Amino acid sequence: MAAAILVLDHDEVSRQALCRWLREEHYDVVTPADVEHPEVELNRGEGAVLLLDLDSVAMAPSSIHRLRRRYPRLSVIVLSSRSFHPELASAMRNDIYACLRKPLDQEELLYWLQTLCKGGFSSRDSPAATEPDR
Repeated sequence: MAAAILVLDHDEVSRQALCRWLREEHYDVVTPADVEHPEVELNRGEGAVLLLDLDSVAMAPSSIHRLRRRYPRLSVIVLSSRSFHPELASAMRNDIYACLRKPLDQEELLYWLQTLCKGGFSSRDSPAATEPDR
């Protein structure tokens, strides 16, 4: 299976709408059975991009960092209705590629997905790939 987009969102209606739209745009989409533990899908080799809805899934910066260290090819995009996340400052700097404001601008998300999935992006370009363990 080609690399997929892993969608973490507790809101079933918004998750289904986002997944449907991504599939219409010809992306492989995976929704984990347990949103709190996406490692199951990542261990299968699925998930080149993690779309994380911060409004519905609380994930600590240290958890995001651990995922990125364990899966260095993983790119993280977060979605949020808030424009400011001081609690995620270190994750924004080191592990998160983009924070997209909701309501989601689909063209903006497509830009990031094309950059990360189809544009020849290398995990070596990732800040987390070059940082020492903390």
